Amino acid sequence: MNHYDIVVVGNSQIGKSRALLVYQNQEYYGYYPPALHHNEFATIDGEKIVFSLQDTPGHEDYNQVRPLLYFDSSLFLVCYAVDDRTSFNDLTNRWIPEIKQYLDEIPFIIVGLKNDLRYEANDVDVVTEEEACQLAQRCGAHSHILCSAFSNYNINFLINTAVRVAKQGKPKRKKNKCF
Repeated sequence: MNHYDIVVVGNSQIGKSRALLVYQNQEYYGYYPPALHHNEFATIDGEKIVFSLQDTPGHEDYNQVRPLLYFDSSLFLVCYAVDDRTSFNDLTNRWIPEIKQYLDEIPFIIVGLKNDLRYEANDVDVVTEEEACQLAQRCGAHSHILCSAFSNYNINFLINTAVRVAKQGKPKRKKNKCF
């Protein structure tokens, strides 16, 4: 069975870990989880798939260590929070250049997290869907997907799309039997 590694990057405190936790447990938890790494098994398009979701720490203290997680990647989820313009600006200032520096050929999806907060935030800080779609086109992202861990909006769609995109490329490794 092929194995695909999906690596999640973005600023700290934007909801990356919560989104992965909601996918894993199918419900929202109010506490803040640490960065996660776990293997998942799914049937997508009739094929049994094994994939890992690797959450990465966004804090600058991890700038030297974080890229070590990139080398087996099949796909990147490059995340921002829709109510945090700084996290969106950091996509082009930090995250997209960082992943392209190490693995320019690996596909990525731009992910807008916390979509449930879109109408509660200050209008100046809110990133419009049009802005994010334009960025996705400009920087060569596969797509842009909005989601919300709190309301479980598009979480399964996001992960299923990520696996499908990862499958389009050559798998990074195959699970072999040990003798």
